[in-house]
Amino acid sequence: MNKDKTETGPTPSEKVFDVGYKKPPAHSRFKPGQSGNRKGRPKTVPTTQDIQNKLLNEVRIVRSGDKILKMTTHELMMRKQIELALKGDTRAFKELTTARSKRETHQERIPLGVKEMTTEDLKILLLRIRSARAKMLSNPMIQDLTKEP
Repeated sequence: MNKDKTETGPTPSEKVFDVGYKKPPAHSRFKPGQSGNRKGRPKTVPTTQDIQNKLLNEVRIVRSGDKILKMTTHELMMRKQIELALKGDTRAFKELTTARSKRETHQERIPLGVKEMTTEDLKILLLRIRSARAKMLSNPMIQDLTKEP
């Protein structure tokens, strides 16, 4: 820099900017109203699953007797399927039962032989947790991390 400028400081027309971490030089900063990504993020093409989810989650207004109900397309389809099955449509009944059995097989179940924990079991577990915590806190490396600066 010029010696004269450092001694007298910057002129009123020049602005002083800090340069460093997350502070780029003034000439390379974005201008007001201008971003670094002019075209923006490219649009994604929706998948079949996206389109199906969008259509099934649309809310529809339905008249049921003298009531007006709001429900999703998916709920409306399920109601119609159940209505057809109750009227004797074997295909609708088969679809409902297979869909239900698939849903049940995917749900997590508690294995046989697993029972709820008793109070005694909880006490033992608590003792083990406390001893493991005490052992961990006695480690010098952990003690250094827990000290306040």
